Amino acid sequence: MDSRTQKASVFAPIPPEVERVAKIVLDAAFKVHTALGPGLLESVYETCHAYEIRESGLLVETQAAIPVTYRNIRLEGGLRLDWLSHQFHRAASQRRHQADGGLRTPS
Repeated sequence: MDSRTQKASVFAPIPPEVERVAKIVLDAAFKVHTALGPGLLESVYETCHAYEIRESGLLVETQAAIPVTYRNIRLEGGLRLDWLSHQFHRAASQRRHQADGGLRTPS
């Protein structure tokens, strides 16, 4: 398909709360990398990044375990996130709740 016949993609606007948290996270990343420069272990950047995010007032959990379901068994610790912002989790849960017409309880 050539580019003249492709339809334009339409995306929903980013909610203001998600935009606000994303800006804090990106600003923190730039601050850490500007201060430390390249070449350190990932764990150093992760620790400093989490510190900067917390300093801006957000809650963040590092090395958050994500369970994996294997053969219908929930196995803890299958995956780990470098960090998890609880503000993102709460905003996503509220959007899912609204999209379901209020049928699901937000987490």
